Amino acid sequence: MNLFTILIDGAVQPRTNANGSANYRFQGSYCGAGKRDLRYTWAGMNVHPPQYCYGGRAGQHYIQVRYNGDGLALEASRLVTVTLLWRG
Repeated sequence: MNLFTILIDGAVQPRTNANGSANYRFQGSYCGAGKRDLRYTWAGMNVHPPQYCYGGRAGQHYIQVRYNGDGLALEASRLVTVTLLWRG
């Protein structure tokens, strides 16, 4: 995992949380058989009640993923729209 860096809106996201648990992980096979997805736990995206947002925020966010290792540097980026749903 140390070869990957995830940025959200230009800010590097931590590889682990305060408890030392991994925020970055390889999981699932959405990309196809024998391949793994790079996933990130984006915490703090809570809404309670619907008009208030603590931590994260809804709207557009620019996500970048960088890989740098073995003499290779790769980067992918996407502009995403986040919608927060409140379940009360």
